[in-house]
Amino acid sequence: MTIPALADIVFPIPLSIPYFDYDDIIQEVVLRY
Repeated sequence: MTIPALADIVFPIPLSIPYFDYDDIIQEVVLRY
């Protein structure tokens, strides 16, 4: 999974569903990169 693809997945989520699992997503991104 590329970084732009990850950005497409990560950023629309908090916009659509405010802070839904946002911290978990950030932790996964940090662990992967």
